[in-house]
Amino acid sequence: MSQEGYCFVTHTPQQAKKWQDICAKDPKRVVRVIRHTLGAPRTREGDDHSDIFPALEAIKRYSRGKVFGGPQDPLWGPLVDSGVADALCDSVETLVTAYTPLPDMPKHLYEKAINDVPAPYQEPLMILCNAATRFTQPPGPHDKTVIAALKSHWSNMMDKVWTEPYNTLRPEGSHIAERMVIGQLVIRTVITDPTVLSIIYLDKTIPVVARHWAHATAEDCVDARVPGGTLHLLFKPLHPAHVKYVQQNPISTLAMLNGILLGVGSSPTSTKAEQVSDLMNVFSKHLDMSMPRDANLELDLLSDLLELDDEDVMYGAIKSENLWRSEVGAMKRCSVQNDPDQKVMGLDAIAKAMSMLTLSANIASGKDREQLIRVSLEAGLFDVLDLVVSDLVAMEGRMDVCSKFKRHHPFQSPRPIIVLTLHIWSFESRASRTSIHGHPNVDDDRKRIHQ
Repeated sequence: MSQEGYCFVTHTPQQAKKWQDICAKDPKRVVRVIRHTLGAPRTREGDDHSDIFPALEAIKRYSRGKVFGGPQDPLWGPLVDSGVADALCDSVETLVTAYTPLPDMPKHLYEKAINDVPAPYQEPLMILCNAATRFTQPPGPHDKTVIAALKSHWSNMMDKVWTEPYNTLRPEGSHIAERMVIGQLVIRTVITDPTVLSIIYLDKTIPVVARHWAHATAEDCVDARVPGGTLHLLFKPLHPAHVKYVQQNPISTLAMLNGILLGVGSSPTSTKAEQVSDLMNVFSKHLDMSMPRDANLELDLLSDLLELDDEDVMYGAIKSENLWRSEVGAMKRCSVQNDPDQKVMGLDAIAKAMSMLTLSANIASGKDREQLIRVSLEAGLFDVLDLVVSDLVAMEGRMDVCSKFKRHHPFQSPRPIIVLTLHIWSFESRASRTSIHGHPNVDDDRKRIHQ
């Protein structure tokens, strides 16, 4: 392809420039060419399938706008008026690519290139996503035209992506953007026109987004952050239009859960128990890579799922040794942050993890509780609490798990620094409640904690 990093050529810079000019002068011709199918006769202007990719590149240029985060390019409107949105949606469903290797191309490079190339629908999806990131509130006439095209084609597009993932799930870095585009497109469309949710709950959208989240490989977790963040926002809306819609049209939590389990399952025929196991392994994998910001997001999404009170999911989490090891590992990384913002986010993540651990210890019984406590301690839970107990102790309920450990594992009781901090906090709380201030031993005791 023409993009750097690929060993195939779909078009030349000269072709790209030609189609940029055509976009400006004859947008209807652009629409005709991107509707062209492989093997069909040339268009009236003599264009054929080889012109599709330079035309798409030109359209993408104008869909981005002249300034990042700014308004649409003036040439985008005429393209929309000429039917480009509907044509792009069509091309998601129908576009195919035929790659010809460069002359004397070694076999190993050819194989690498084949693994690196994006799905043919990536370019039209990127253009639609660019347009969605510039939707206005309320949507303007061109936004409404794009949204109408999206809603008309949405389920068919998701079916295409679900049944034909191409290379989108491969670990190569070239596919990171492919795992982000649909999540971004979903949430941008939902907050502009929440009625699209009535479609999303019924088709393959949730499984597609969940599958992209599950296959994230980026070291900075960006390809987990976008689809995972989309799933979280579908559970816990923030945008006023989205919030208002779900108040009147309750979230289909069953559809969300089933869609996520289908998306993360290692096989379409996996049982629910196998899907839940795969789900916990995905959380474990992501938490192993996460720094504070992304640890918070992963824990938020896990909390969303646990709040559904699905017994299989709850007990799947409780019994997942990998999950608890990874949670404590993420807590460790969150506890040693020096940057003030990272430290705040880190404490937030630790607090969420402690709440989850306490809840699970309350629900679990017998061998399950024994395993949960053993795994958490082996992973270094008390090492984390040694560092952050003075920050967590003021958060109601966050340290309750220590009493669970003491009751069920008296020989694994919390370390002196943790016990002393809890004791002092309890004393100060009582003193505050009875208006007793300035007790002479309180400050001395607090100093001893850090000796």
